[in-house]
Amino acid sequence: MPLTLPAAPSAPTLTNPATFEADCSAFLAWMASLGTAMAGKALLTTDILGTVSQSGGVPTGKLMERNSNANGEYERYANGLQICRGEIASMARASSDGFFGSWSFPAAFATTPYGNVALSRTPEDYSLIERVNLGLVTVSTNATALSCAVLRGAGAPAVATGAAINKTSVVAIGRWF
Repeated sequence: MPLTLPAAPSAPTLTNPATFEADCSAFLAWMASLGTAMAGKALLTTDILGTVSQSGGVPTGKLMERNSNANGEYERYANGLQICRGEIASMARASSDGFFGSWSFPAAFATTPYGNVALSRTPEDYSLIERVNLGLVTVSTNATALSCAVLRGAGAPAVATGAAINKTSVVAIGRWF
């Protein structure tokens, strides 16, 4: 007999900081209600991992889906939350002021997700520039990709032709439905 779960609330995101605490509370209450839904039922691994699905906002598939492809890895949860992780292998010099990179998500989002980048801390991952000379990092996302720019810091020398930033970690968090 398939496991039927209560309707999931919206996943908490940083898109709307004003509702973040309320969204987290609703999500935790939903998680607690899972115990009631599963009372007296044996929970098997086959009930947890697999393809997540929904109909009208009500989960109809598994609790969690995990997969990967050439663009990275992703996790989807029954409540609509999706997390994508990956790496921009190399960001080339875009101008004497900085670098540009982009990443296509391993799975598309239903709405614009929150995105973040983490530059490598390893000196060997920087060609013709030192990390200390970098300044502002900007990130923009849409449902299928993340773009970022890394600008040189105030007073730092111009970015040399051939400079590159390697192994930039990227993550996006949002909703798959």
